[in-house]
Amino acid sequence: MLSYKLISFTGVSGSGKSTIVRKLLEDQAFHIVTSTTTRLPRDSDISHEYEYVTPDKFEQHPGVFIWMTEYAGQRYGTKYRVVNDALERPEGNHSILILVPDVVPILAQYSGDSLLPVFVKTPPEDILRERLRLRGDLEESIERRLHDLYAWERAALASDVPYRVITNETAVKDAVEHVRKLLK
Repeated sequence: MLSYKLISFTGVSGSGKSTIVRKLLEDQAFHIVTSTTTRLPRDSDISHEYEYVTPDKFEQHPGVFIWMTEYAGQRYGTKYRVVNDALERPEGNHSILILVPDVVPILAQYSGDSLLPVFVKTPPEDILRERLRLRGDLEESIERRLHDLYAWERAALASDVPYRVITNETAVKDAVEHVRKLLK
């Protein structure tokens, strides 16, 4: 039986990744892996999800990142050190990352069988729009995110990453229970 040390959550903005992760983090067996970003903090961010830095500081040490990418005009990356720390946690501990699809293959290659890649399927557009509004996104940002979201989902699911697909259209407890079952 595989023992997943890392769980990556991927899906479009507003699919419910953060909601699921927040619920999992209520259990002491789950931990967030801190990534680095140049974007400003949001009220909806998970505690310790990001280290917020200036673009200049982000670019100063590119060799410290296992991956770097740009999304919605901002830079993101995760440091080798924090991934290695997560991989060294004792058995029964699971470290969570919320990632865009293009970096999951890099993490999968680095961490091997220690990674459980989860894809949160896109909800209907009306639900997605409402979730983005509720978290404070501006209409311009919502339109930009919706523009290519279904193409992004198709590309992710057609990749070589062995995603486990879950939905978050009903009660969050159902999605959380689905993730827990994947870990057994």
